[in-house]
Amino acid sequence: MMSMEEIHGYQQHHQQSFQQHQQHHPQQHQQQLSSDILNISNQSTSANSKFFLENSFNTSHSENGQSTNGSISAPQMTYHDMICTHIYNAGFAQGIYSDLVLRIQPTSSNSQIPEGTAFKLHRIIVMRSPYLASLLSDAEMRGDGSFRYGMPLDITIPMNDPNMTPEGILVALGHLYASFSHASLTSGTSPTPGHRSILLRSVLAAANLFHLADLAQHATDLMKSDISRSTVIEYCQFANQPEWGGNYGTWSQDIRDYVFSYLCRGVVKEISEKIAPVWSNREGEAYKELVMLFSNLPFEWLKKVVESKAFEVPTDVERYHVAKEIIQVRAAARGPQSSLVAGEENVLISFGAHKTGASGVTILRKAPKHVNGIQPSTPNGYGINGGGFGGSERKVWKAQGP
Repeated sequence: MMSMEEIHGYQQHHQQSFQQHQQHHPQQHQQQLSSDILNISNQSTSANSKFFLENSFNTSHSENGQSTNGSISAPQMTYHDMICTHIYNAGFAQGIYSDLVLRIQPTSSNSQIPEGTAFKLHRIIVMRSPYLASLLSDAEMRGDGSFRYGMPLDITIPMNDPNMTPEGILVALGHLYASFSHASLTSGTSPTPGHRSILLRSVLAAANLFHLADLAQHATDLMKSDISRSTVIEYCQFANQPEWGGNYGTWSQDIRDYVFSYLCRGVVKEISEKIAPVWSNREGEAYKELVMLFSNLPFEWLKKVVESKAFEVPTDVERYHVAKEIIQVRAAARGPQSSLVAGEENVLISFGAHKTGASGVTILRKAPKHVNGIQPSTPNGYGINGGGFGGSERKVWKAQGP
């Protein structure tokens, strides 16, 4: 289990990020924060978190308003600014006079939470979270000795959400004190290309757990701006999680809708702008880029996007050809999955489907079969709608396996 020194060090890491961000964005955040402070007394507790949606502000001032290095600096902090800085620095980053230790206990093998993860907090601050306020109330109702004798209260939260990370939880808990932990979400200093995406998903998971609607919306907005060719597959997989990423209330649906829109329109636009027009040359780099990207989509997403009229493709014939190439790449890459072999995927084109308002292309997948050759029986041999084109003429192309 983490020692108190390790807990201090973990929280102080984000205090260092906060101080570095102060040095680079003094006036922008000072002015925003000062503006928000003028109205804070008229806001409810739940709305007060909007006050913390800007990251940080400058603290290096002398008595005459000059910065300590002699250059002109942002206006001197107000008294309220100083209080917020003090609460975050001394209270959250350093854990001074903490009266609550919050422990996160991993309960599944796919958890990203290390054993012994814990945070030194303050009850009066964390009760801003309805979830944590409820845990505190339950402890008090049980007559926990920590309430009666002023001892630090120890609360453990079991955790099996695979999206949750210690850093994401840290941002969410820091949000209860001030917005300085938000700097890590927008600083652009991620150690690896996918690190920011992982962090944003974790912050949304933590915000959902702690019932912090404003932080959840902030994380969702940042996630939507983070969606690109390099991250969209991860976000598809995130949204496909039935119990977790796909189940964070309206925020999950917002992300799901945005991913779908990006795949239908945004990705073709991005490739066309950065490489070349996609549909002008089937042998070109841009076309191959689109095929390779779509070949890595979960089947449900591939089917939904390619079949959709919202997918920006010149004609249904072109839609059919790109779907055929995608299925071919997927067939070549297919391999055994445990005791099952992935079902064969086919693409159909139906001439005259425009009369129904739908696209004329359908992607099908046969039910997977066991390696011993036994195949579960399903209608038409497909796991999804297998027939029924109202008598329309159709052409079937079957991908050849390796």
